[in-house]
Amino acid sequence: MMKKMLVCTLAAVMLFTAACGKDDAGQNPGNENTTGGNNTDQTGGEENSGNDGQNVDDTVTIDTIHQAVKEAYGEDYMPDMLLSEDDIQIRFGIEPDWCEEFLAEIPMMSTHVDTFLAVKAKPEHLSEVSDAVNAYVENLKNDTMQYPMNVPKIAASSVVTMGNYVFYVMLGMLPTEQQELDESEQVKLYEERNQVAIDLIEEMLLK
Repeated sequence: MMKKMLVCTLAAVMLFTAACGKDDAGQNPGNENTTGGNNTDQTGGEENSGNDGQNVDDTVTIDTIHQAVKEAYGEDYMPDMLLSEDDIQIRFGIEPDWCEEFLAEIPMMSTHVDTFLAVKAKPEHLSEVSDAVNAYVENLKNDTMQYPMNVPKIAASSVVTMGNYVFYVMLGMLPTEQQELDESEQVKLYEERNQVAIDLIEEMLLK
């Protein structure tokens, strides 16, 4: 009888130990995965990675940047009509209360698509502004009713985020002889034209 009781007691102890071991093993990997997932999300969600660790000077006004970009392009700067607050909201889906400052300029002639958009977003609304601009660009690129001459320029356009600033750049003209090149070559040339504004914006904002 004593032997039977001893065997039963040992069996119960072993079962209890095994159960605890399984619980611990199940909890530890879960904690490691959660921590790893958070770190990955934070790293992937950073929007300043393209600035090479430089700080953004948030004292620079949108108007100052706009004027500098216009001067850089000279006669090749096609936008000549500033959009109203309501126009910007309708066209780009950007709510005024998301922004500290914003400005958009397009050509008066509807056959041209050159666009300069600059937004200094409130920090808590940066992702909403960025999402709205990217959605606008995606719709623009998918619009099959565009004039063929504008397709390469639209394909080459750029959305740039620096700190709380979001820009949409589609600027610059090509000489007549280059407008006869195939579409892929024109896209590359328009990307180079857009880079003039992007380089200038970086120079003004990045410390």
